[in-house]
Parts: sequence; structure tokens; C-alpha cells
Amino acid sequence: METRNAIKTVITISYKMIILALIVMLVYYVGGAAFRFGVSIFNESSMDDPAMARTKTVTIPDDPSIKEVAKALDDAELVDGTLLFTIQAMLSNYSKYFVGGTFELNTGMTPTEIMAAITEESREAAAQKEQK
Repeated sequence: METRNAIKTVITISYKMIILALIVMLVYYVGGAAFRFGVSIFNESSMDDPAMARTKTVTIPDDPSIKEVAKALDDAELVDGTLLFTIQAMLSNYSKYFVGGTFELNTGMTPTEIMAAITEESREAAAQKEQK
């Protein structure tokens, strides 16, 4: 009887240790992925080296949402994923100035440079409206 109880105790402790090890591995993996994603948000990089940049024409629909802008830029291979660009745009002041149109952009531009380029006219119009 004591042997049976000892075996049950050893098996129970083993299961708990395995579950604890799996939880630690999961937290480590998720934490690392979250860290790398956070670094990607704030440490912007262009899709290509500026010396090797290619010019792309992007058409953004009128009165676009951030997701529509992100999708258009991702389809043109100007940004590294829609989720990453969406978060970068939400953290910037540029997102309220997105307008539709056709833009000539290049793959050597960072997301902030792209946002500045596609919102330039609407930001200037808003600044002139404030001055009046």
C-alpha cells in the first residue's frame, strides 16, 4: 500500500513539474516574441537598403482607414506587415491626416517617411486652416 502511494506521489509531482516547465517555456517564448515585436514597432526599418530602393506606385482609396492604408502599402511591399504598420500609424500623429490618392514611394523609406509623404498635402491644408 505504501509503495502504491509513493508511486502515485512521484507521478503526481512529475506531472506538475512537466506542466510547470511547459508554462515557463510558453512564457519565455511569448515574452521573446512580444519583445521582438515591440522592437520592430519603435526601431523602424525600410524594406530595402536605400541604395537599392525601388519606386512603387500606390493607390489609396478616398477617406481611408488606417487598415486600408496599411493593406495598400503591404500589397505594394513598402511595409513589413499590416499589423506592424497599423500600430506604428496609431502611435503617430500622421494617422488623422490619411487621404486617398496615388503616391510615388520607394522601398527605401521607413514607415514614418512613408506616412509623412502620403499625408504631406493634408497636413499643410490643416496648418493653413488653423492659421486663418
